[in-house]
Amino acid sequence: MRKLQRLALVLGAFSLLPLTAGAAHAAEDGGGGGGSHAVYKLIVSPGEKIDPAVARRATLTCDPPGGSHPKPYEACRLIRQHGTIATVDESEGKFCTMQYEPVTVVALKNGRVQYGPKTFGNPCQLISEKEAIFDF
Repeated sequence: MRKLQRLALVLGAFSLLPLTAGAAHAAEDGGGGGGSHAVYKLIVSPGEKIDPAVARRATLTCDPPGGSHPKPYEACRLIRQHGTIATVDESEGKFCTMQYEPVTVVALKNGRVQYGPKTFGNPCQLISEKEAIFDF
């Protein structure tokens, strides 16, 4: 039951994100991969759970890259290269401090949870692993 409540909270938070005309057209295709006609709604929240009151949100479209995401080309390239957000891990050879400052992320693709919620130990660990995808 708790997972359903968390999911409802996350989905409710994303309902606040407006879709552009291009993103609405892209949402028509529920297709796979990381590229063509994908609409991602991304959320980053400080803490160990999603808190809509303080969360940052971005919309990412691929093919062509766009949306409200500040680095759409880099984010789409990573997703296309790895296939899904879950398999993106660019942290090899990177180092972060061990301070505990948790951040939780979720990614919806075409309205369905594709990744998360996942909590990282601190923002550096998140950006180190997922790079541009959650760097907004």
